[in-house]
Amino acid sequence: MKPNEAIKLEEVLEAVAQECGVSIAGLRGSNRTRRMARPRQLAMYLMREHCEEGTLTAIGEILGGKDHKTVAHGCQAISKILSQNNHLRALEARVRARLGIDKLEGGEARAVLVNPRIDASESPPPGWITKLETAPGLRGAWNFDTTGNPGADLFANALQVWAMAQDRSVTVEEAAATFNVAAHLIEEAIKEHHWMLLSGNVIEHEGE
Repeated sequence: MKPNEAIKLEEVLEAVAQECGVSIAGLRGSNRTRRMARPRQLAMYLMREHCEEGTLTAIGEILGGKDHKTVAHGCQAISKILSQNNHLRALEARVRARLGIDKLEGGEARAVLVNPRIDASESPPPGWITKLETAPGLRGAWNFDTTGNPGADLFANALQVWAMAQDRSVTVEEAAATFNVAAHLIEEAIKEHHWMLLSGNVIEHEGE
């Protein structure tokens, strides 16, 4: 894909930090644990792929003065992992959608939820989600122990990423069809989210 001059290195850094739940300072730091190294490598890869200013040297500088060889290795490493790891590909899709690179539809939108028990390329059966988990400790994850449902925060964040990636206003009914869930679950997710709201049946975001 041709690099986009409108996408800045700083924007990629912020999007990766938000989606991965890590700090920008951490991405720029030297912590080499997997929790920090994978997001840092993903940031390198996306900057290289999508930023016109994404030279190895410039990427290294914005990531705390990393050597250009480190950046090149990071891009190669994460590219290989992306070809093998569904969870990481779904994470990449969320970052790309947040940056406006892709418009998520169908299976890609469901993949944002990263449910390893559902093939996101196929439409899940009706009733695959019956409620949103709101208990402490479950809001940001799938409850595979009992109900098999996603946490309210997890679902709401996926919904927001999908809605913002569209080029137009979207309705509750469209979202329900995309995620193959009942409309009331979409409405509940919006109520649970700090920056989404409903205007009639249209999903809006604060600041619009």
